[in-house]
Amino acid sequence: LSSKFSNSKDLENEVQFLKNQTQELENKCQILAEKIFIKRKQRVVDLQKEIQIIFNNLSMKESRIKFDLEKSDKLNKYGMDNLNILYSPDKGKNYNKLIKIASGGEKSRILLAINVLFSDKMRLPTLIFDEIDSGTSGKVANVIGDLMKKIGFESQIIAISHLAQVAAKASNHFKVYKILSSNKPKTLLRKLNREERIEEIAAMISADNITNPALDQAIELLK
Repeated sequence: LSSKFSNSKDLENEVQFLKNQTQELENKCQILAEKIFIKRKQRVVDLQKEIQIIFNNLSMKESRIKFDLEKSDKLNKYGMDNLNILYSPDKGKNYNKLIKIASGGEKSRILLAINVLFSDKMRLPTLIFDEIDSGTSGKVANVIGDLMKKIGFESQIIAISHLAQVAAKASNHFKVYKILSSNKPKTLLRKLNREERIEEIAAMISADNITNPALDQAIELLK
């Protein structure tokens, strides 16, 4: 009994020691989190301006984005603040949460704009864009292709696109297609050589009936 009582007291002391250590670490985290919060508040203003420049190139001149930082009472894995991304599609409209009001195409282009800014800082190994050019064409499509190519110098980009202007910017092309195998659909992926790339780009331009002008345009786009 004496031995058990002694062990119990030692356990209580250890618990109290760990509680004190935890509190000390939490105090240090609070100080660091406060510094991070101040730096974030200073940075978001410049970040919003930089994104706006990219918006202008993506034919989103009237769109506005705002990074709203709210200080939290409790620490989380990001510090002591929560981030709300607010969006306004037109100058005259109030800001609302991005997730609620932005269309799929707008969300894709906003994601692209953010990735362009962070690509040289974060060095993400791979980024996947699924029809990020949806609902665009012409000049905007070219800009999207150029922006993805820029990111591609720092990160690997895997992009699914139905626009010839965008697809032609890629370093490599893979064709995704389906076949029936044992009466079941099967999706396959095949890397294309130079001639196949020209044909596929031409098919994107002129659909199933590949014309000579479409082939010439595909060769020009792939230069």
